[in-house]
Amino acid sequence: MKKVWYTFIFVLTFTFFGCEKEEATTLEAKPDKIEDVKNAEEQSEEPEEDTSDESTETDGNEAPGEVEEPLEAQFGLVSYLGRIPSDTSKVPSCKSGVPDAVIFIITDATGITHTESVPASETNGLVSTTVSAPIPLGQNTVNEILLMRGNDTLYAIPNINDFDLARFTDVTVPFDVEVTENTELGGDAFCYSKKEIDVPNDALVDGGFGTQRLQTLWIDVKGECIDIITVTIDNNRVLEIFPFGNGLYDIPIPEDYNRMDIRAYTPEFQSGINDFEVFTFTTQDPYNEDGILDVNDLVQFTYECPLEEFPDDEEDF
Repeated sequence: MKKVWYTFIFVLTFTFFGCEKEEATTLEAKPDKIEDVKNAEEQSEEPEEDTSDESTETDGNEAPGEVEEPLEAQFGLVSYLGRIPSDTSKVPSCKSGVPDAVIFIITDATGITHTESVPASETNGLVSTTVSAPIPLGQNTVNEILLMRGNDTLYAIPNINDFDLARFTDVTVPFDVEVTENTELGGDAFCYSKKEIDVPNDALVDGGFGTQRLQTLWIDVKGECIDIITVTIDNNRVLEIFPFGNGLYDIPIPEDYNRMDIRAYTPEFQSGINDFEVFTFTTQDPYNEDGILDVNDLVQFTYECPLEEFPDDEEDF
């Protein structure tokens, strides 16, 4: 009986240790399986390679995804230097005051209109800007140049449609200009007024200038050899007439001036042979003082033109 019992214990012990060994073998194999699982998980977590083309087509040498920004306009500097009428030669009469600013109204090549106001100063009738205005570089159109005192426009460059005043100045607006790094605009300015006046509409011209401050100078030419007549007003405004024969010629002149000289020239004078005739009017002795035009107000140039001698016609052979 004891032998059987010992045998049973032995078998049970052997079985127990065998199972423990098998369990240990099983446990020893698990770390390898866990490592395999971890490796598989790491591989699954790695990002897949993008098989698409990483480079994006762009214009030029731009970096991928970079947005092209529009180029900013480049600006130059524009200034003004010009003369204004003296106290006795205003066309027409001006508002009182001295300009302290200049306004440029300029349209650039893209059609954008720029209005720039800059400070200015006056010395002996010459107005100049003290600060330049920024205007886009390149081709521009100057629409207006206004000489200001506070909110009042005292003077302006005449418009080309101001046909009477345009004859007195060297520059009219609008005009084209190539704006560079530094560009100076010039031109004599005239008095500017838009106040309501009791005159017919046809007596006004564009830009606010009133023709009622102008008068007509009539010149009577007698002499086929007179080929040029000049009118000099205050030594700096010269008008010219090229007569095409005997007759009456008229030009607009200001009512107010210091001195006006009217000269007639002949081809002989221009070549240094003949003298010229001159009529002079002043503030004290003005042209058509009473404002009523009659025959006595005609400026008459009469020349006894030398007869041209022509050779006798050659006989036909």
